[in-house]
Amino acid sequence: MKKYDFYSEEIDGRFRVRKTIGDNVSKCMITWKKRLKSNVKQLIHQEEEIELQINPNEYENLCLLLENVLHLTIIESYERYRSIFSNEDIEIVVDEYPFGICIELENKSKTKEATEVIKTWLDKLKFDINDAYRLSWDDKYSELCKEQNIKVEKIVRFDKNMPRINKEFIL
Repeated sequence: MKKYDFYSEEIDGRFRVRKTIGDNVSKCMITWKKRLKSNVKQLIHQEEEIELQINPNEYENLCLLLENVLHLTIIESYERYRSIFSNEDIEIVVDEYPFGICIELENKSKTKEATEVIKTWLDKLKFDINDAYRLSWDDKYSELCKEQNIKVEKIVRFDKNMPRINKEFIL
């Protein structure tokens, strides 16, 4: 229903099915992420996030339900390699996409102020918050394709012609 379009400016959310296949672990999740309107202009983003883990053996059935019963369609799909580093305060996610590397810092502390945790880790990693990309990686991919005159693919894979992030960070 157009009224509930996740990608609309009013909702500005992402409903995702994530399947992870690793050497030692396989998992599947349904996730919902939504930008908080009250936080859009802030340097450190806050989002509404809901995650639900399901049995990875049920992935195909989940896709059948989503596509054939709920009539949801795949908007885009991204292949990536993910490394996660965490402790009780922070989760640092390093994603290698076909078009570049992204690092996300997520507060995990139950006792400390979220923005202070992020600022502490930005400082430890010598990252400048002003270098952060403000939109989603879906947006970044589309932006790079447009800048580099490369066709936007619905299914983003390492074996396809991809744009590249040209900015380098030196620590």
